[in-house]
Amino acid sequence: MAEVKAAKYPVYMIRYEDIITDKQSTLEGIMKFNLNLTDIEDTNAQRRVAEIVKLGNKAGIPYLLKTTSG
Repeated sequence: MAEVKAAKYPVYMIRYEDIITDKQSTLEGIMKFNLNLTDIEDTNAQRRVAEIVKLGNKAGIPYLLKTTSG
């Protein structure tokens, strides 16, 4: 943490547990930080967060293998 503070670079830290216990507010916080906004209401970012939250556990699957992949 001292190195991060000394470098004066913007850093947004989250814990894995935060994503598991409160996915929506954690992802909204990430979006606000990345977009440098205080509110993401009525934005594509908010809609995307809602889509991810709606997927539940399926959101962690990066892709499905093709049937031809054997």
